[in-house]
Amino acid sequence: DVCSSDLILQVNIRADIASWNERGGSLSAGIPMCADSRLYVATDVRRSDGDYPFAYSNFGSTSQFRRSNADYQSANAMIAFSHNDTSVSTTTRVLVRSGDRGAPDAVTQGNIGNASARLRDESMLFLHTATLHFNTMEIRWNVFANVQSQQFSDTSTSLLGVPFRQRFFSRDAGG
Repeated sequence: DVCSSDLILQVNIRADIASWNERGGSLSAGIPMCADSRLYVATDVRRSDGDYPFAYSNFGSTSQFRRSNADYQSANAMIAFSHNDTSVSTTTRVLVRSGDRGAPDAVTQGNIGNASARLRDESMLFLHTATLHFNTMEIRWNVFANVQSQQFSDTSTSLLGVPFRQRFFSRDAGG
């Protein structure tokens, strides 16, 4: 039977907590479609306050400061489909990512540069691979497309009252 009922669904769930109020979770599943095909889905979400105390030594004197603007939040998702049989093997994947984070400079003499700078980035990646199997030969192909957008902004820096923003956008494709 091509679509047997004894195919196994696989699910993984994870949650975690770490230093500086970092927390996250992920969920992934492998879903059998038929004996030769499978659907995979996964997602991951992360967040951190990025505001934490640190000791700073300046010419033998130690002071306590707070790190600011090192927060982040991100979300990632992936969906994939694969099919493998005697005549064809194929996998298609789509990955999507979104993040927003503070972009502080290094700590210099107790001061944090770019304490209000932010970086927002988003991307999408599409990948497709396939192989056609023949008696003594096979034909393979790979196709990909990638779209990415990043925006850096710093509200403490402005030109004539307009906050500084810089945007980077890229598109790539190939096969």
